[in-house]
Amino acid sequence: MRPHDYVLHRRIERAKPLLTDTSVPIGTIALRVGFRSAAHFATAFGRITGVTPRAWRASRTDDGDAADRALAA
Repeated sequence: MRPHDYVLHRRIERAKPLLTDTSVPIGTIALRVGFRSAAHFATAFGRITGVTPRAWRASRTDDGDAADRALAA
């Protein structure tokens, strides 16, 4: 794994527990874990996990209906 990829994976792993707190905006989480923008965070998160941060958050915080809605959006 390239060093840059390792750093991205570590940032995503640090972001996952933060995403379970729905009172914190995703853009704030992106900055908190070291991304320069929410867009870069969303792109990297999607490439690594296969889902958007919003969909990942919805799947971890609701009964699944919100996750279905987020994936459909």
